[in-house]
Amino acid sequence: MSRVRISVFSQNYLPSSLADAVRLEPIVQYFQEKGFEVDLYTCTNVTILPETVNLKQLWCVAPDNKDKPGIRLLKEVVLGIELFFKIIFAKKAQLYLLTSPPFLACAIASFAVKVRSGRLIFDVRDLYPDIYFKQKLIKEGGRIHGLLSWVEKRIYDASTYILTATEGLLREVNCRSMTDARLLRNGYNDNFHPTHEKFSN
Repeated sequence: MSRVRISVFSQNYLPSSLADAVRLEPIVQYFQEKGFEVDLYTCTNVTILPETVNLKQLWCVAPDNKDKPGIRLLKEVVLGIELFFKIIFAKKAQLYLLTSPPFLACAIASFAVKVRSGRLIFDVRDLYPDIYFKQKLIKEGGRIHGLLSWVEKRIYDASTYILTATEGLLREVNCRSMTDARLLRNGYNDNFHPTHEKFSN
């Protein structure tokens, strides 16, 4: 039986010490140890990876919390467009894992996953678009807020699994979608065990 391919997007990865890098490294390691063929999409200049993990370097400048709001949003969109085309033209995976934030980049990439008819695992580390209106980037209850909330729900509903980093996020996600959502604290645990059989059909 051929190995199941999973494509993983994490804006940052080791040797970065940022939150998504620390969270995703043991998850990637888990998939690799379970025999999945892993494609890693990241903006980080990764120098050391296991031979069974294929680096798919992203060349767009990564969004940064220190950026001005407009610049940050623009970087997220540009990153999402690059990731979209990388997914479209890469070898098809059976499974795609996107970790958010960056939310807009993940939202754009999720459409590529749909085009490729892949199964999506959406990893939630912050609630969007809630963060945008808390940062006064958009107006709460406005049209943009409504549009992004619709996009968020579509992503949740299209996912095979939703992973959350905290219990609070899990409760909120369960209020927004009926998709199977699970708490996965930093690093994998017994709460999440995808298998070849589940994703090879």
